[in-house]
Amino acid sequence: MEQFDVPVALIFFNRPHYLKKVVEVIQKLKPKKLYLISDGARKDRVGEEKLVQECRDLIDNSINWDCIVEKNYATENKGCYDRIANGASWIFSKEERCIFLEDDNVAELSFFEFCKENLEKYKDNKKIFWICGGNYLVDYKNNDDSDYLFSRQMFPCGWASWKRAWEYYDGEIKLFDNEKIRLEVLNKIKNKRIRNYKSYVWNKIRKEAKNGERIYTWDHQWNFSILLNDAYGIIPKKNQITNIGIGEDSTHGGVKMTKHLSGIVNLESHTIQFPLKHPEKIQIDENFERLIEKRIKGIPTYMLFLSKIKHSILGKRKRK
Repeated sequence: MEQFDVPVALIFFNRPHYLKKVVEVIQKLKPKKLYLISDGARKDRVGEEKLVQECRDLIDNSINWDCIVEKNYATENKGCYDRIANGASWIFSKEERCIFLEDDNVAELSFFEFCKENLEKYKDNKKIFWICGGNYLVDYKNNDDSDYLFSRQMFPCGWASWKRAWEYYDGEIKLFDNEKIRLEVLNKIKNKRIRNYKSYVWNKIRKEAKNGERIYTWDHQWNFSILLNDAYGIIPKKNQITNIGIGEDSTHGGVKMTKHLSGIVNLESHTIQFPLKHPEKIQIDENFERLIEKRIKGIPTYMLFLSKIKHSILGKRKRK
């Protein structure tokens, strides 16, 4: 069996119990090149430094095949945005394409071949920005017998892309300040609840960037770039990724958020059969878009309202 020749990036932090399951899949794949991106411990979390080191040791002890390994390990805590977004930029300064997994993304082995085939097929198609492993509908069926579809949606768990697409990524979404562009992008989101949520999140990111504060998300900015450029993503009809990471130790979520994220985590995955059946046309599956918008619960309005109050109070305290 030939070694898998598309670079694979693994982004991890402080959860060895989840990381072990992801690494077990990568061991079966045996990629020729592996990028490792790790965050550093937070100073106010007792015992976290030990967990971070445990994860790094786990990786070192698990690489039991010949491969090129490149590490980007933070000596202090930098957060999700830096590790994922800036980590991807670091990789794309060296590579033309890459597959990305986080420490709670348990993938089917077919996910990697699915990415590899489509990375090659659409490498020169500037309309396609990325390839996703997740499908929140788990096993989507329509009148087309192809194995994947095209979507405007952005699912951040298990993905692949090209350097030529990532060049459009702007973590600070500076173009959101332009009223014409802002309205143009927001109007592309048909679901009012999701449109309001995205407006809130993008405004928050802009405020963080302008105030020199830490930006905590990376995926909403990628979603903005996809919509701004009328780009498409590729989504498998059969879910390829199970996100196992929602719990007390998750950065985005935690027990309080489990209910609101129930439609997108701990989903069953299915293998894809090859050769792939490709769609005849590159066009958005509007039925899929509608079903996904119903599926994504997002953040409830009352939580957005409470968050606004919290930030308002904290802002006033800082100014005193």
